[in-house]
Amino acid sequence: MLLEGSVTWAHSLMSAMDANDFEGIAEASERCRAILVALGTDLDTRVHPEMAARLSSLHAWLYRRVVDADLPEDLDEVIELLEFQRDAWREAVAVLRGGNATEPSDTIDIAG
Repeated sequence: MLLEGSVTWAHSLMSAMDANDFEGIAEASERCRAILVALGTDLDTRVHPEMAARLSSLHAWLYRRVVDADLPEDLDEVIELLEFQRDAWREAVAVLRGGNATEPSDTIDIAG
């Protein structure tokens, strides 16, 4: 799953920054950014175009945060948001597999 990969590479980037491992920083940053690009561009806009546009904007913003990160703690919010998305998808899949889905709401709040 792309979200799992983005979380993994963001954590790897943070660890490499902590260790001043410049080769590790380059690799982890490149991989995390590549996944964020995929998450922001590989969206199906046919079902809910507004949500797709918001997710695209969110991933573009996260990409920029990764690019601009100078210190490990600059990635805290990136990791928090990626983990939130990953966990929300996991929960949605679990609910749907268990058949315990609740009624969908009329609006979708992806901001939390």
